Amino acid sequence: MTTSAAIISSYQISNSQQEIVEVMIKSATANQSILWQSHAGHRTVYPVTALNMDTAQKNITLGFAPNSALLAPNSPVYVKLAFRETVFKGQLVKVMPGQVLVHMPEEIHWRDFRETKRLHFRRGERYVMTRPYFAHLRADQLATLKVSLRDISERGLGIYISHQNVDFFKVGKFIELTSLGEAGLMKPLLGHVMWVKRTDTKSEREEGLDWRVGVKMLDAIPTAALDAFNNGGQKSRKATEALMDSDLLSPEFQAMLQVEVDRTLKKMKQRPALAKYLQQLEVLRGQDAYIAEHIQVLTVVCTFVARTMNWVSEASMEKFVYAAYMHDAPLFGHPRLAHLRDRPDLESHKAQLTEEEINLFFRSPDEAAKAALADNSAPPDVAAMLSMQKELPDGSGFPRGLNQAKISPMAALFIIAHSLTDAIMEDSNWRMEEWLIKAKGRYRGGNFNKILAALNDVKITLKRR
Repeated sequence: MTTSAAIISSYQISNSQQEIVEVMIKSATANQSILWQSHAGHRTVYPVTALNMDTAQKNITLGFAPNSALLAPNSPVYVKLAFRETVFKGQLVKVMPGQVLVHMPEEIHWRDFRETKRLHFRRGERYVMTRPYFAHLRADQLATLKVSLRDISERGLGIYISHQNVDFFKVGKFIELTSLGEAGLMKPLLGHVMWVKRTDTKSEREEGLDWRVGVKMLDAIPTAALDAFNNGGQKSRKATEALMDSDLLSPEFQAMLQVEVDRTLKKMKQRPALAKYLQQLEVLRGQDAYIAEHIQVLTVVCTFVARTMNWVSEASMEKFVYAAYMHDAPLFGHPRLAHLRDRPDLESHKAQLTEEEINLFFRSPDEAAKAALADNSAPPDVAAMLSMQKELPDGSGFPRGLNQAKISPMAALFIIAHSLTDAIMEDSNWRMEEWLIKAKGRYRGGNFNKILAALNDVKITLKRR
């Protein structure tokens, strides 16, 4: 179950059209609503600036900032309305710049007002310690159970339990919360089991997470303990950290790569032709984590692919670091465009883009190449790599529609590395074998065949722990 679906499942449900219309009307004037989409374990959130309802057509129009991150037209959206924390899931009917049209929902999910926020966690990410509560038994006579945490607030607890423990968590029973993760509490806190539901997916049950349980805390969890638990907990690792912690690159190669990255960046920052782009990138680090992370992963993947081809030298390393940092440079001023991969991806988001943005996207390879050409100290051939970064071996790429015979070996390597980087960024559970199957169908001929054959031979070494 996705995080968004898990959130919704904890709410009360209403399918009363009268209640739904009432919620919409009350939320329209509050200006505190949001909509979001989930992508590969993270959510992109859009504050709603306007909400208009057409009861005759049974549609809702939601407005947001026109330069926001692009919505995926074929993926569902989740909307949280200001009134009573109401949430509903909807399919996009029409997407326009700064505006979307969704159908009026047939049901909404809501819950009572909360004075404290609820924290949500991925399955298996965090845990708490509990024990059954029996007034006639001493604490040392009761078994303590370590249970997987789904969500938590000062007044509520959502947990996963195994089938063997379901008898301790039947509706109406009482439990004691004894610790948050490794941190014990000053005293056990009493909770009341409010609902129990069988988990929806086979994968959850295979992990021993057979049931989901909702607990109302009769003793509030202290704010300080909750904050310490949240701030001190495990954080999801970035894609770069996971790659570096795998057997992708030896410690010696990682050290060499870091030296080369630092050395190349130091030189690039001293060049007037590149200064504005690198300054934009520094600003973006605090605004769009994707772009900086994408560059880092691409740098690692380029060096890995080059190593499989025995193309690693000081000169080639500098070339790949330079290309990784500059390939999206013309889009740094329009960061949402940097998330688009290719022509079909742009077409699916076209309704959300201005004519200027569309033209910039198609010009960006040439603009990146121009920046390299204006840099007298740029590595040889890097401008050609940048201009060919969106080409494809069958000639369907852009800006020139080159086929595999006209794409240089270094550009072919960069194109394949970029494809693998996209796979790593999009799915934390990606697999080299699955990506290779797709890549072999898309990247055919000449140097592309050679690079994929080399990756196929070493795929066993590319793992994520």
